[in-house]
Amino acid sequence: DYVRWLEFRRVLFRSNLSALIQDLAGILQRLQNHLQTANLADVDQVDQLQLLVTEMNQLQQETDLFI
Repeated sequence: DYVRWLEFRRVLFRSNLSALIQDLAGILQRLQNHLQTANLADVDQVDQLQLLVTEMNQLQQETDLFI
């Protein structure tokens, strides 16, 4: 019935949003760890940081679409 369907959507929404937030927190933690030890003169390390920033931006866009 309709009420169950609405409840299912609400639970699914909260679950997916929670997963996105956890993913963002993980990326932020990895980014912080890299920034603390990064040698910014090393192109490979800068590339790794850029990949994390790109991944974070993609998840942020997903979160924006969600909200």
